[in-house]
Amino acid sequence: MPFEKATMSKYLLMWDLIVQNEKAIESIRQKMQKKYIFDNKTAFDLCDTNKDGHITISEVTKIHFNFMCSCANSCSNKTVMLAAMISSY
Repeated sequence: MPFEKATMSKYLLMWDLIVQNEKAIESIRQKMQKKYIFDNKTAFDLCDTNKDGHITISEVTKIHFNFMCSCANSCSNKTVMLAAMISSY
């Protein structure tokens, strides 16, 4: 086995979070596109908090963590736990 059990568990948890995030992002995108005139550049600019033309892991983590805190009741404990673990790096 290439990974220790604990490492494999964290690896699978990471992929679970990625899939959940992709679903949430797509859902938000579709809702925004239906309700508003949605511009990808504007969305990118909102995420690029330090305005350097790149979205960093730190920016994504902060945005994600803030989102997770705002919807903690509807998110799984695994997702909240992994978001906290990622934000500690």
